[in-house]
Amino acid sequence: MRRKRGSSLVEVMVVSAVGTIIATLSIQILSHSQRNAREAQQRLDMQRGLSQWETQLRNDLRAATSVAMPDAQTLVVADSTGQVTYAVKKNLVERTTTIRDEKTSSEGYALPGCQVAFTQPEPNQVQVSVAPLSHGKPGHAFTIRQSVGRAP
Repeated sequence: MRRKRGSSLVEVMVVSAVGTIIATLSIQILSHSQRNAREAQQRLDMQRGLSQWETQLRNDLRAATSVAMPDAQTLVVADSTGQVTYAVKKNLVERTTTIRDEKTSSEGYALPGCQVAFTQPEPNQVQVSVAPLSHGKPGHAFTIRQSVGRAP
């Protein structure tokens, strides 16, 4: 009897199909892990930016003599030396310091994928709501509430 060499067409097709399935599953797993890593990095960036911004905002509000809110996206904090303006831009909150009508510094706090709104529930208080957007919808909101000026 002769020994058969090579593979039949059916064997090659079965191996190709199994290889294709394994490759497809591997690509999906890799895609999901990359998406999860991106989302985790965005959450970390948001938490870092929010922490830094909260500290600066509280310090500015404690030193304030007055506050104004031209709209829900802008907060103007005046103190004895000048004013600080917080403006909500896409994915960040921009802080601009103005002394004697001259812009002296500007910095931004990264808040990727967040919805930010300023309100003034009482005349001597400022409230900031930060809601991370999850799939286009606001998630659990983080609230910063601070009194204006130093308490006597």
